[in-house]
Amino acid sequence: MRLRIAAMLCLWLIGVNAAAQSPAPFLWKIDGPQATHYLLGSVHLLPPSIYPLPSALDHAYTASDVVVLETDIEAIGSADVARRTLQAAIDPTAGGLRAALGARAYAQLGQLIEARGLPPTLCDRVKAWFCAMTLEVMLYQQNGFSPALGIDQHYADRARNDGKPLRWLEPLEDHLALLTQMPDAAGTAYLLATLDNANEDEADPATLLRAWQNSDTAFMREQTEQMRREHPQAYARLLGDRNRAWLPQLITLFEASTPALVIVGAAHLSGDEGLVAQLTRRDFRIQSVMQSP
Repeated sequence: MRLRIAAMLCLWLIGVNAAAQSPAPFLWKIDGPQATHYLLGSVHLLPPSIYPLPSALDHAYTASDVVVLETDIEAIGSADVARRTLQAAIDPTAGGLRAALGARAYAQLGQLIEARGLPPTLCDRVKAWFCAMTLEVMLYQQNGFSPALGIDQHYADRARNDGKPLRWLEPLEDHLALLTQMPDAAGTAYLLATLDNANEDEADPATLLRAWQNSDTAFMREQTEQMRREHPQAYARLLGDRNRAWLPQLITLFEASTPALVIVGAAHLSGDEGLVAQLTRRDFRIQSVMQSP
């Protein structure tokens, strides 16, 4: 699978040829029965060079009276959440990761850690999901990406400063449980996929950011569908199940009279089970915003 699973969590990042950029990357307009709403595919980590954002994104924010995110991202950054995540990540079984991966994959893990200049003990005594997530996030950070610059963080900060209401699609506890309560088999598959794709050009930060900036929906669809075929358990846990859980809330939101900007990870919008397709099947008029207002 070319799209690494952790990249689905960090989501669609990159630096590019400005002439090729879309004026409204991964932004859809939804004409509801009472108001116009916007659905924006987010990149959760970004480099400073991405700013200023395209004016169409700022227009969508300005035209909306409420901003809706996946979860409370301010709480995610708290010391308490960090402590709880680390507690859940600890593997009390000595040699558990080596046994789960097998000798060959475990050796590959050591080589990858060394190649990236990371501490050799990075994944000692932690569960597979945490090891995979750490490898991915550190890769993005080494390439200049930061969660403080993510699309969702940017508009959450603006909403707080402007006194604009913020809402969430899922409780913080449910969001954390995606990883902290991940079954061991799924966590191992997650790490194996990360190792298998460590050298794939299509999953590196620059390629993924280019896909977002160019609003390359075909690329995203290919990657998410490949994830669904090759890692169905991870796809269901991270994307499919969550899309289905969010859909009733989105329908209610888009049928209401309050203009809303909904910001979710860009991978949630793609494919037959993506939110764009599901909303279209429910007779919402939804179109890609490809021109600046």
